[in-house]
Amino acid sequence: MKKIILVVIAFIKIGCNKITEETEKGLSELVEISKTPVLNLNQTNKLAQLPFNCINI
Repeated sequence: MKKIILVVIAFIKIGCNKITEETEKGLSELVEISKTPVLNLNQTNKLAQLPFNCINI
């Protein structure tokens, strides 16, 4: 079991090291920069209430 865990960790380490600056530069070109959204008061209140909808008391 310990050997399997070590092998998995080794593969993860190797896989993570393959990301280079060139790859990161290529990924940054895919990201679209958008404007900051403008919300009115009603939209802001709905957004603020979303976390409270997940609370079960």
